[in-house]
Amino acid sequence: MNAQSPRLVAPTAALRDAFQDMAREYQAAGDERHVRATGDFLSYLDGLARQGKSRGLPKGHVPMLHFWLVGGERVLGTARLRLRLSPMLLREGGNIGYDIRPSERGRGLGTLLLALMLREAAARGIERAFVTCDAINAASRAVILRNGGVPAGEAISDRSGRVVLHHWIPTGAATAAP
Repeated sequence: MNAQSPRLVAPTAALRDAFQDMAREYQAAGDERHVRATGDFLSYLDGLARQGKSRGLPKGHVPMLHFWLVGGERVLGTARLRLRLSPMLLREGGNIGYDIRPSERGRGLGTLLLALMLREAAARGIERAFVTCDAINAASRAVILRNGGVPAGEAISDRSGRVVLHHWIPTGAATAAP
């Protein structure tokens, strides 16, 4: 890969070292996100691929596609597109989840990543995406609003006990250029 504008890619073994570097950065920041990727990477990738299938999912789970935001030879962030909404996802999680590695935050990459994911949602027939964030996460809320998010209430997280803000975003509303 050469240096170029950040782009979405499907998870791939070719980016093992770059992805594991990002996972270690999260761990150093006290966040266990992506920790499974630091072990058997091929099994990790297989697990991500299985989540995209409609069959064989655990009860209550929906098909979920994974994407990585890559710039040059670095994995800058990850995103998930849930193809349907379950009662749990209507409370917390929504159609799209995303994260930017700690050292890359504050550069507009979250806004870009969500815009790209809205296009992925539109390409799969999702006309409006449900996107949530913790009320205390001002940066994520700003990303959602910059991408056309319309506030749609809130809930209390069953996992953290925090307030979760709800937003709907028409999938044609993304403002960031790819």
